[in-house]
Amino acid sequence: MAAAAVTMAIAACHPTEQNYKAAYDKSVSRTKENVGLEAYNKVIEENNRNNYTVNGDSIRLLIDRCNVVDGKPDEVKRYSVIVGEFKQKFNATSYRDRLRSELQQPAYIVWTATDQKYLVAVRGFDSAAEAAAFVNGIDHKMKKLPPLVKKAWVLQRN
Repeated sequence: MAAAAVTMAIAACHPTEQNYKAAYDKSVSRTKENVGLEAYNKVIEENNRNNYTVNGDSIRLLIDRCNVVDGKPDEVKRYSVIVGEFKQKFNATSYRDRLRSELQQPAYIVWTATDQKYLVAVRGFDSAAEAAAFVNGIDHKMKKLPPLVKKAWVLQRN
């Protein structure tokens, strides 16, 4: 009976996806309260704003210095299409691995000191026009595994 009680106690304590979701939602609501809902929405809107036009297509393009965390030299280019932003390298690596295996895309990870985030790039391009074309057709290219950002964007390495 003691062994059964210990087994039940251990089984009852493990975290579930619902627990993580509830904790995340609570954290987001506290962030909104501390910052102020209006300021929070303004920051989110600014992060999703298109600010660059290439061949008549509007995209969000940020120019920043970054370090390549991992990636093959022939895959990492000047313009990277960003589909994931993470605070932890483990999560970025996991998403990158899924992109490589499920979509057969040459994904890689870069670190930006400005935002202190690990950014997952699905592809690299030599020109902004190629990157813009990929971003604007990303819904068709990534149906199986959609981007984890609200809107895919382009990072230009400085």
